[in-house]
Amino acid sequence: MATITELDDQAARSQYRRPASAGSSCRLAMILVAVYLASASRVWAADTVDLTPNLAAHSLARIDIVVQVGGDAQLFSEGKKTSLPMSVVANVSYDESRLTGTSSATSSRSVRYYDTANVAIKIASGSQKPSLRTDRRLIIASREKSAVRLVCPAAALARDELDLLELPASSLVIDEMLPHKPVAVGDTWTHSADVLSALLDLDAASDIEVTSRLDQVADGVAKVVLSGSLRGAVSGVGTEIELKAKYNFDLQTKRVNYFALLVKEKRAVGHVGPGLDVVAKLLVKVTPIAQSVHLTPEVIAALPSASDQQALLEYEAPSHTFGFKYDREWFVTSDEPNIAILRMVKRGELVAQCNIAAILTVQKEITLAGFQQEIQNSLGKNFGQFIRAAEETTPEGYHVYRVVAEGRVSDLPIQWIYYLVKNADGSQQASLAFTLEPGLTEKFGESDRELLAQLRFLTPPVKEAKRR
Repeated sequence: MATITELDDQAARSQYRRPASAGSSCRLAMILVAVYLASASRVWAADTVDLTPNLAAHSLARIDIVVQVGGDAQLFSEGKKTSLPMSVVANVSYDESRLTGTSSATSSRSVRYYDTANVAIKIASGSQKPSLRTDRRLIIASREKSAVRLVCPAAALARDELDLLELPASSLVIDEMLPHKPVAVGDTWTHSADVLSALLDLDAASDIEVTSRLDQVADGVAKVVLSGSLRGAVSGVGTEIELKAKYNFDLQTKRVNYFALLVKEKRAVGHVGPGLDVVAKLLVKVTPIAQSVHLTPEVIAALPSASDQQALLEYEAPSHTFGFKYDREWFVTSDEPNIAILRMVKRGELVAQCNIAAILTVQKEITLAGFQQEIQNSLGKNFGQFIRAAEETTPEGYHVYRVVAEGRVSDLPIQWIYYLVKNADGSQQASLAFTLEPGLTEKFGESDRELLAQLRFLTPPVKEAKRR
């Protein structure tokens, strides 16, 4: 009988007498599986493309934009809605240097130099061709969440200059349309309200049904298509938008180099602008460049720090009798030779109106009490009471009467803030009248004083004497 020790020895010998092919086949199978998995992972990786932009600080690019808009502008006149045919053609080109990279998806800054900024606007039989002044061509652009703000560090922009530059599909936004991750052909992704608001220059966006899809990858370019609809708000007015777009992502430069946008928009008539029923086409081309004549390191290093003063807009009466700088929440709605009418829209709400007029015929010296009497006479039955009246002098040496009155118009409570402003010798005078509802005084704040502080009397051009 075999002992336990002998049985163990036999078992051990029998283990080593198994065919050699068994262990080899097992190891070979494991190697083949590993090779297959490795090759499969390479195939899967090749089927996805990383659509994450990578724009370094101080990277330079040339941006060329073409815009075409056609449709109707809608106005209310004497209680009736009127539609007028309109068209816009714009060509804008600039060099751009990033001041920040793409580390933040919601905050970025750049400096631009616009060498081309032309637009032709036609409404019915009228036409306008606003342009950008030479000393306003250097612009700092900054994106914060849902808005892109443009300021000129050298001098204040006029409203029509700002309107010329505030175009959809900003070069600070188009790269944020990407999913920032690897995707395969056919994959889709959505876009946030902040991104779409910044893309379309809206105050807000809602009811969003907008999707992008990776359409194809060829020759080092990922081609994306976009379609959908949304509702938005602009200066407190609702708008309905349908949009389609095609945009290309360069896999080598890691940025969008082509963005074509088609927008159909229906916008209601607003507090400060007409209604719109238009189709807009916009094309943006982005070309990386090695250097820029206008955006040298010295120019960029000399840029001043951002300030609220840079964001103020500039207005000058056509007669050159007065001018002022004003906050962007104010909109000039009427521009007569010696009269400007402005409306304040704050977070979509009409807050106040301001009428500014040059007094061309300087009357005899008027007292504060006399000014109050003139106000009461002009308000007539709408006058209720005076809240306060004061006399003061501005740092510029202007003599000012300020009177606050309350009353009612069509049974609606109204507050008026009146100013009479004179220069040092009284040879130039202007009146300001602010109108608002008492419930909006908190939102209005000190806006009247802020506007008054920016008012300046100008020297009208001397008229040439008529030849006899």
